[in-house]
Amino acid sequence: MKNFSFIILFLSFSIYSQDIDEIRKSDTLYIYFKKDLFKQMVVPQNKSYADYFFIFGEYYKHNHIIFYHSALTPEQKTENKSFLREKKDIIINHNYLTNMFSYENAKKLLFEKKKIYLINYDDIGWFSIKLKEVKVMDYSYLNSIE
Repeated sequence: MKNFSFIILFLSFSIYSQDIDEIRKSDTLYIYFKKDLFKQMVVPQNKSYADYFFIFGEYYKHNHIIFYHSALTPEQKTENKSFLREKKDIIINHNYLTNMFSYENAKKLLFEKKKIYLINYDDIGWFSIKLKEVKVMDYSYLNSIE
C-alpha cells in the first residue's frame, strides 16, 4: 500500500513539475490557450483582436478571467517553435492554473505580471508560433490592469 501511495505522489509531482516560485518571480508569463466549450472560450472582435476566457467552475457564477488582445495591446511577435522548450517553465495552461491556484490566487498571480503573452493553439505553425500580448480583466469586478 505504501508503494502505491508513493507512486501516486510521484506522478502528481511529475504532472505539475513546473516550479511555482519560478512562475511567481517572472515578470512575464505565457498562457497556452486552446478553445474548449466549457473551459476556454474566445470572442472575436473587429480586425484580429479578441477576448479569451478562462472559466473557473461554472460560467454563470462569473468565476472567469478575461484576457483581451485589442488596440491597447497591439503587440504580436513570431518566435521559432524552440521558444516553447526555452520558456517551458513560465508557460502555463488552463489546467495548471485551475488545479494549482484558487480563482482569487490565479487573479492575483496574473495581476502581478508586467507582460502576459497568449499562445493560441490555432496560431501554432509547423516552425513558428505567434505570441499576442494580452491584458487581464477581472469580469466580476470589471478591473483591468495596464
